[in-house]
Amino acid sequence: MSGILILFVLGFLAYQNADLAKRKGLNTVKWVVYTILACIVFYLLGGSFLVTLLYNGPADQAAIQEFVLGRPLIIITSIVMGIGGYVFTRYRLDKKPDLEEDDEE
Repeated sequence: MSGILILFVLGFLAYQNADLAKRKGLNTVKWVVYTILACIVFYLLGGSFLVTLLYNGPADQAAIQEFVLGRPLIIITSIVMGIGGYVFTRYRLDKKPDLEEDDEE
């Protein structure tokens, strides 16, 4: 169930960046892909960093999985870092110039 919620949130965040890209006259599909990739990369890097920093047991996949699943704060922090990927993409998109509109009266 939580996987579906994460996908829903990721879709919503990608839509938000696509809407901003459209208002700026940029390719929306490109920015949706950038947003999704940034969220996944930040999520994976953040989770890997946390496990590397906090885990002191054997380098066994089952042991690491048990370690992570036994500490929900690591999962929540990884998700927040994934949202940081959206924020990073949004920042890059905000720095792009706005679409010039002709205001003829």
